[in-house]
Amino acid sequence: MKLLLLSWAFLLAFVSSPIDAQSSNFICYFPNWSRYRTGLGQYTVDNIDPKLCTHLVYAFAVLDETTYKIKVFDSWADIDLGGYQKFVALKTQNSKLKTMIAIGGWNDSNDGTGKYSKLVASSTNIITFVNSAVAFLQFYKFDGLDLDWEYPSTAADKVGFANLIVALKNAFLPFGFLLSAAVPASQFTIDTGYDVLIMSQNLNFINLMTYDFHGASWEPTVADHHSPLRKRPTDPSNFNSDFAVNYWITKGMPASKINMGIPVYGMSWKLSSTNIAPPAPASGAGVAGPYTVTPGFMAYYEICSAVRSNGWQVVQDPTQAIGPYAVSPTSPKTWVGYDDPAMAIVKSNYILSKGLGGGMVWDISMDDFRNTCLAGTNPILTGISNTLNASLTISTTSSTLSTIKPAVTTTKPASTTTKPVSTTTKPASTTTKPASTTTKSPGTFVCPSPNGLFPDPASCTSFYNCGHGIAYLTQCSAGTYFNPTMLYCDWPYNVNCAISG
Repeated sequence: MKLLLLSWAFLLAFVSSPIDAQSSNFICYFPNWSRYRTGLGQYTVDNIDPKLCTHLVYAFAVLDETTYKIKVFDSWADIDLGGYQKFVALKTQNSKLKTMIAIGGWNDSNDGTGKYSKLVASSTNIITFVNSAVAFLQFYKFDGLDLDWEYPSTAADKVGFANLIVALKNAFLPFGFLLSAAVPASQFTIDTGYDVLIMSQNLNFINLMTYDFHGASWEPTVADHHSPLRKRPTDPSNFNSDFAVNYWITKGMPASKINMGIPVYGMSWKLSSTNIAPPAPASGAGVAGPYTVTPGFMAYYEICSAVRSNGWQVVQDPTQAIGPYAVSPTSPKTWVGYDDPAMAIVKSNYILSKGLGGGMVWDISMDDFRNTCLAGTNPILTGISNTLNASLTISTTSSTLSTIKPAVTTTKPASTTTKPVSTTTKPASTTTKPASTTTKSPGTFVCPSPNGLFPDPASCTSFYNCGHGIAYLTQCSAGTYFNPTMLYCDWPYNVNCAISG
């Protein structure tokens, strides 16, 4: 199908600035398993810009199914490589930053043991957990705990989770620790598992997971946008972010304690017809992204790279009820719905208009943190940060990306079954070596090929990240050398390099 191309000026590049006068929360989740991605997809604490977010949340710690204590999830990444230590040390670069630890996530909550239900069913177990949480926060110097049990699902869970929250709040008060919860957007799940009155009185805020309304793993035959902002003409009324926000407010959660979620990834399908307008006929999950390697799922940087380099076409919704979707030129076509920087700003302005506490993103490792698409480093995070905190100066440059003519919103299936939000599983491998730090400005290095990682001829401790022929000098973390064979920063004894500097 031939579609008319229009220039797209929505995609903006922003200049990062410190958050000096915070007008809203901006909660940013960091997934500790992103260090196991290969090549340009690898993301560690060293890649985090601590000046974009008001709160950084380290995901995840987990619940010990035997002792009912909080415990470290990945001791090699979190402890041996200094994940926790580096994470909390980011506050030295932003004195107003809060660093928190999240417990749970989809995988830990649904490991088959029922351990979270068992935890909240016993006052003894609750006391054990609360004491362990206080000790954990003190020892690792986190500012607070984010509860990410996905999800309390019975009347007993609902009562027990409320009891856990009250116990944690009382124990945290003497230390000034923050207490929050990641919560669902599904009306049924909210009603079933959450005592909103108790939560409103005892949590500092909630992080509302307004994404994954649709996904190929549970809706394989219909491609549709997974994070709609508003109801489209034929949508079920409760299948959008606006409904979820309003429902939490009607249940008793103050608007000022709600941080609305904005995804930094897309959900994808293989199309089964020539129709690309959602809801579009589909035949299962789209091809996995090259770095996130999960069928039906793509990080924003994978999407923008596909658009920029592989001929994917982008469609914008003129009503801004949903973010854009992109379609591959392949056969069968891959369809992916996502939020771009422009849509993230639209949602940020919605957050301000509703008087919400702020915004939240899942997750920071999936923004274009290496500027591979040349629209600015971390364009989604920066757009949100600058919009929610109006004191910042927004500097913009127009993008060269193209988009096809805005599509007319069409009908959607009547299904109203929302799947709980999933969190990407960490690969089992634990052989990855120390990672590189944030990319610096381009140097005079000439790229041997348009894309790739190449050794710095002048130094063992740095390398060049070439994107579309532009070389970006990148510094390895302290004590490591760039390994040109493995294409990551490695221990010196694994690298044959004798260059000084």
